[in-house]
Amino acid sequence: MNATQVTLPYKVESVTKRGGNIPIIEDISFKINEGEKVAVLGSSGVGKTTLLRLMAGELSPDNGVVSIYGNDSLSFKQGRGLSRVVGLINQQYDLVEELSVINNVLAGNLGRWGIVKSLSSLLLHHESDIALRALATVDLSGKENIKVSKLSGGEKQRVAIARLIVQNPSIVLADEPVSALDPARAEEVMDFMLGYVDSSGKTLVTVLHSLDFTRRYFDRVIGLRQGGLYFDLPTASLTEGIFRDLYI
Repeated sequence: MNATQVTLPYKVESVTKRGGNIPIIEDISFKINEGEKVAVLGSSGVGKTTLLRLMAGELSPDNGVVSIYGNDSLSFKQGRGLSRVVGLINQQYDLVEELSVINNVLAGNLGRWGIVKSLSSLLLHHESDIALRALATVDLSGKENIKVSKLSGGEKQRVAIARLIVQNPSIVLADEPVSALDPARAEEVMDFMLGYVDSSGKTLVTVLHSLDFTRRYFDRVIGLRQGGLYFDLPTASLTEGIFRDLYI
């Protein structure tokens, strides 16, 4: 394996993942370069979330290999080892509703902390200055002690981004991060997320359904159809016709 391959954030090689005997995604291959912003599009049920979970090291492929910086995704130690490299924002935010905003944001440190420090942080707020700076970045200063359950959907998504800022992974994966938000809040969250990614030079892969957001925020787009790779294009080449065909 040469040096160029080793430094690629992702190399997905002939990957298939089945649900029982039925392929969810089948024989997919692509590479992602350092600092790229890639949107993944496709109808519901075509395997977008499965692909993201494979890239996050949460699932193992039935065939093929997902490489992260030249290493098999399954070779990373789950938890602390993997969280330093890959950060995932799920549709459900993965926040603890009855804990405060700052405790949820500090959870981004779990990849670097042991169990004792992680548990004691619920009371002592270790490294709270880092969390407060992250909250300021997503315009949530002053809300650090509010329970997450009291926040709006857009605010919860910004808490998830602040937690990711504290985690500070090399790669950011986001699964439909704005699907549950109204257009104004969705644009706000996308601005915060892309602002963070651009300012820190991170690699971003995001599952989306919006042609507008894809064109506005991403430089490359991958389309999945019936579990396979339908197209892999520079965003400038994504026409409305190609976009419509993806959902037929």
